[in-house]
This record gives sequence, structure tokens and C-alpha cells, in this order.
Amino acid sequence: MTLKDLLGDSYKEGMTAEEITAALEKVEAPKDLSAEVNSLKETISKKNSEAAEWRRKYESTLSESEKKEQAAQEQAKKDAEELATLRKQTAVAGYKASYLAMGYSEELAADTAEALYNGDNAKLFENQKKHMESVEKKAREDALRGSGRPGGSGDGENGGEDSEGVKLAKELGAAKAEANKVAAEGLKHYL
Repeated sequence: MTLKDLLGDSYKEGMTAEEITAALEKVEAPKDLSAEVNSLKETISKKNSEAAEWRRKYESTLSESEKKEQAAQEQAKKDAEELATLRKQTAVAGYKASYLAMGYSEELAADTAEALYNGDNAKLFENQKKHMESVEKKAREDALRGSGRPGGSGDGENGGEDSEGVKLAKELGAAKAEANKVAAEGLKHYL
């Protein structure tokens, strides 16, 4: 609603703020519209009743074959809706099973499967990120849990087993010591 519409005949081009205020004081506030709203509600109710009556009259003029055809069409529509629902549930269940097999949590797998079915790529990537974060967290926890006393600290006699790395280092050290011994003996011959 514009100022011109509100002020009506009192409106003049280039009015000052004081003139507008004075003109607004003379304008009557809108009347209570509840009577008009109630009237509209009654009219809608009446029209709905008339439509229902016309539908009853129309259905009474239909032949048996037309009624059966109409009922079959309605049943086909219901069946199509139910089939679409079942297909969606089957597809989502299959997607969810795949996500569970990949290690997703139950809730995250269900949410991701629904997003995949609906084509919601943003949600799909968000859930994949959540899964990767949980996998990384679990890997860190597993690594810390399994990192007790370092292996290779025993000498084989006290019940500790040397790790493969420690065994290799010992072998290389022994070979180096042998090479140094041979080199030292060779130098003695020349000195």
C-alpha cells in the first residue's frame, strides 16, 4: 500500500513530514475483518458441500462398468505409489548394506544411503568425510593401543624376541665387524 492509497484525497505531491502526520491522524484505521473472514469460511464450507453433492450425483449416474473402471484406476494409482515406495526402500536397504560392509556406522550408513538414493551429493560427501574421520580416529586408537613395550629389547635368553629389524641390524653389525677384523689383519701384513 502506498502513501497515496493510504491518504486518499488528502495526499498532495511534495508533502512535508508534518503535513503527512496531520493527514494520517485523519485517516480511519481498518475495520475489524473478522466478519469478512467468517463470511469467507462459510462460503468455502458451502462450496465444499455443493461439490460433494455434485460428486454423489455424478457417481450415481455412472454405470457399473464405469464405476469398476474408476475403482480400477484408483487402485492402480495406489499400487503404483506402493511399488515406488517399495523400490525406494529396497534400493536404500541395498545401499545401506554396502555402506555397512565398508565400515560405516549404522546411523551414518542409513543417512548416506538415503542421500545416495535422493541424489543429494552434498550430503553424500559430508557423510563420506565423517566416515573417513572416524576411520582415521580408529586407526590412531588402534596404533596407540598396540604400541606397548617396543619389540627387540630382549636378547633371546630372557624371553624377549628380537624383531626382524633388530635381527637385520645385528647381522649387518656382525658382518661389518668381521669386515673390519679382516681389514685390520690385512693392514698388519703391510706394516
